[in-house]
Formats: sequence, C-alpha cells, structure tokens
Amino acid sequence: GNANVVVGANVGGGATTTVSANGTGTVTEQNSAVISGTTIALATGGGNLGASGNGNALNVSGTTLTANVGGSGSAYIATTGGLTLGTSVIGANLQVTASGNLAVGSVSTNNGSISLTSGNNLSVSSGATVFAHEGNLTLLDTNTTTGTIVLGAGSTLEGYTANKLTG
Repeated sequence: GNANVVVGANVGGGATTTVSANGTGTVTEQNSAVISGTTIALATGGGNLGASGNGNALNVSGTTLTANVGGSGSAYIATTGGLTLGTSVIGANLQVTASGNLAVGSVSTNNGSISLTSGNNLSVSSGATVFAHEGNLTLLDTNTTTGTIVLGAGSTLEGYTANKLTG
C-alpha cells in the first residue's frame, strides 16, 4: 500500500531510528516534532520526506542520517545542530540544512537538484560523489566570517542536465 507517516510528537532518541513510508506514501511532521537518534534512516518508495517551503522540512537531531526516496519523491531535512549525511539516493530534489557543521558522503538525485546548507562548516568526504542528475548543485555555508567549504581528496561534484534538441 501507499501509507503516509505523520510524526506528531518527538520520536527516537536511541541508537538507531528508522522512519519509512510504503509505496508513494510521504513522511511529514506536526507540532514541531523532531526525529532523533545517533543514526537516523529515512525512506519512502516514492513520496516525499518533508516538504518544500519554510518550516516544512523534517526536523532531525542526530549524528548520522541517510535518506532514500524512490520514484519522483524529494527529501527536505533540517537540523538545529550538526549532521553527517551518509550515502543517500533521492528520486527528485534533496535539500539539507544544518545550523551547525554538515558533513556529506555520497549523495545523488535521479531527477532533481541538491541543495546543502551549513551554518558553520560544510565538508564533502574524501572519495564521495555528490551528483545532481537533471538538476542544480548548491553548496552554501551561511557563516561568512569563519565558515568553510572543504572538498575531500578525490571527491566529485556534478550537476548535470541533458540538452534535448527539438524540431
């Protein structure tokens, strides 16, 4: 089935927290809920994780997060602290915003843009690939005084859009 998950209160807090929706179901939050855990895994077969727009991202609090979305689903994730984004594949758009440090492993979109925003230091792990297929790639550090963007040795960044000729 295509079941939606609505997180109405804080969940997790242990070593690993997994939240997933079947099929094209979505995962959303209400009442300022936070998904927490040392390791957080978010997934859906084709629906969205969170939503675009101010205040609609999934709020998370943890050390490491993975997000996997099939089909045409997007992922919108925010944290008030630091976060490591592990290997993740998203059907459409990926937006991750961290008020603290943001470390990024290999992430890709199949048909959308990637936007990664840090409030302190943003880093792409050595050997990682960040690939926005059919979309834009944005890395932003909002700390204009001491913030940094560091690309690890052997990392690859790519935003690709095919040019289709008509006529």
